[in-house]
Amino acid sequence: MGKKLLLIFLVMLSVCLFDVQNLTAQDNSNTKILDLTPYRKGDKWGFCNPKKEIILPCKYDEAWLFFEGIALVKLNNKYGFVYKEGNEVIPFKYDWTSPFNEGLAKVVINEKYGFINKENKEVIPLKYDNIMDFREELAAFELNEKWGFIDKTGTEVIPCKFDEVGNFHEELAMFKLNDKWGFIDKTGNEVIPFIYDNASDFKEGIAVVELNGKCGFIDKKGHIVIPFNYEMAWNFYEDIAAVELNGKYGFIDKKGKLIIPFKYNIAFSFNEGLTGVELNKSGDTLIKKVKKLFLLYMMRHLVSKMDLQLQL
Repeated sequence: MGKKLLLIFLVMLSVCLFDVQNLTAQDNSNTKILDLTPYRKGDKWGFCNPKKEIILPCKYDEAWLFFEGIALVKLNNKYGFVYKEGNEVIPFKYDWTSPFNEGLAKVVINEKYGFINKENKEVIPLKYDNIMDFREELAAFELNEKWGFIDKTGTEVIPCKFDEVGNFHEELAMFKLNDKWGFIDKTGNEVIPFIYDNASDFKEGIAVVELNGKCGFIDKKGHIVIPFNYEMAWNFYEDIAAVELNGKYGFIDKKGKLIIPFKYNIAFSFNEGLTGVELNKSGDTLIKKVKKLFLLYMMRHLVSKMDLQLQL
């Protein structure tokens, strides 16, 4: 149970970090406004420059990083937004909100969700029971315990009929119906039938799916490209996926060939040539891929120059 909870926590953490990277990459100005960062004085938050000089006074209950030139702040249990100059451009009236992404922020009042723009105009009415961020121009919404999709005008483009859904990735979204998972396109057409016990988003043209307790990989036409041999599997990143067999993790390529042996207690997807793994109970390690050589490092103790030769 402990291992499963750890995996769930790290998956959620990696998703959050991935989303932050996406937000930053979408607008180069995001890197420029990082000269102001949240700063706490006592139990209140403001913003300071790299010299730790307070630029915006510490008066908020919470403060987030700036995204798209505007920062999310909390005051008296309500959320609003502030510019770098200190202008509170969106009043403190929301029970919860997300940072701005592609010009829109998700907001909540009385447990109803919608979207506003930077002028505080309600572009998507606050009428949904739940709503996801926009991905590939569409956002998933929940109403009366069913899910569908809307566009940025609020038009319902895919009817609200699914038990669960994921965001669109690479033009396809996973959906759950009658306790089984499949995939739809942006018109709502069923591209891959709902026959799987579990599924993941498509990455690099391939998705992880689970059937009868085993994980395998399919392409966008639903063809099985790597058989259902694994107890657990991660999406492909940088042409490599972590998979579990007999309680140990290794790494395979897109042909299903084992390129790193099954020896790790825990392993995750590669990102910019690095991945986190647990080799034993002494701590976490990092693997760095450099052609045919993987260099191992300890994440906490930084034990360097430990080379692992692999036959690729």
